[in-house]
Amino acid sequence: MDKKDFFPPFAQDSEPFNRLAKITPEIENLLKFLNIPEDEWNFVLGLEHERIPEKYLTIQEHLKERGLKIEYLNDPSEDRKLFLKKAGVFSTFKDEEDPVLKKHIKKSYGGIYIRFPQNLKLKDNYLYLPSLLKFSYVPYPNTYIEFQEHSEGNIALGTPAPRLINFPYYLSTVEIIVKEGAKANVSLIHAFPDYLDARIYTRVILQEGASLTLSLLNFKNGKITCRDVAVKMENHSSLTLNTLSFGVENGKYYEWIEVEQKGEQTNAMINTRQVSMDTSSSNSFVKVKAQKGSQGSKAHIDSKGIVLSRDAEQFSLPAFDTQENLVQMSHSAYIGQIEEKSSLYLASRGLSDRDIVYLMVESYLEEALSGSLPEHFYETMLKFLEYLLNTREIEIIRRS
Repeated sequence: MDKKDFFPPFAQDSEPFNRLAKITPEIENLLKFLNIPEDEWNFVLGLEHERIPEKYLTIQEHLKERGLKIEYLNDPSEDRKLFLKKAGVFSTFKDEEDPVLKKHIKKSYGGIYIRFPQNLKLKDNYLYLPSLLKFSYVPYPNTYIEFQEHSEGNIALGTPAPRLINFPYYLSTVEIIVKEGAKANVSLIHAFPDYLDARIYTRVILQEGASLTLSLLNFKNGKITCRDVAVKMENHSSLTLNTLSFGVENGKYYEWIEVEQKGEQTNAMINTRQVSMDTSSSNSFVKVKAQKGSQGSKAHIDSKGIVLSRDAEQFSLPAFDTQENLVQMSHSAYIGQIEEKSSLYLASRGLSDRDIVYLMVESYLEEALSGSLPEHFYETMLKFLEYLLNTREIEIIRRS
């Protein structure tokens, strides 16, 4: 399978359009359901990009005193060159053959630059930036995250629906560098409006002895949401990659993940989770490639999806390519509806179809995500799942 045939064409020739940024009654009901304070609504939705809530500023200032570097670059005339110079961003994109990506990288401006200095250890607390703050309205934002040698840290970045974007498409690039001996936990959360064609490119380099837990979550897919992930692993590095997509309405989701084990004794665990409702479709392709010289490396792909509608669709394909004999590779995959045996048992205990679906989906998510996400994000994710189920006709499809 070829990547260019997997992703649908990008709406790159579409013209900007005027779309009124506002909080609709449906969104208002969701924000209330999630218990988000009313004075933070505009901020959470990306409608307000200048004001930063005091509690987030306090955390950032405290970490900056300990050497953490955070910069927001927003001016297309000046900051782009500064961003490229400081971050070395796009260095992992330089060999890309995707003409669409290269074209839009040239247009890119605005972004966030985060660097953990050597030996800084932030073990228990998360650096929590709920909407990439000042540049959530930029159609081509860049994110650069660097963990220097032997640092440890947790970062949770949210990009809720960028409703100030008067474009029918959105392209985001994310570059994560984890250097020798560093340990990183990064969560990237997206939620897109239903008119958006969104493309998210993520590139990761794990140097010798580095460890990364990376969680890529789509709380709500757009009209089209495409996630393109590539990871390169050096000697003794470790990767846990979690992905999740909630497919609602007629949104389409495409996920292409390639992990390249370039060094010996590397360990890769890829967990993909898809929940499809309404008339949505979700498509996942995961490939792990063990290069020559990757002796002792291990890889496992665990793909699970639940279809909650007769009209929803899912596709999942795990793949392995090895040039080294001394490696261990395995996969497990399940896509389907709620198991009939389990649903009948729970129904006999008095649970409704909606409660059964919630419990079953929660169990799928918990085994992959509960230990790797900030507690606040995990609880919000479950609350959002509850909201989706409460606002839809839920029917467990049983055999006749």
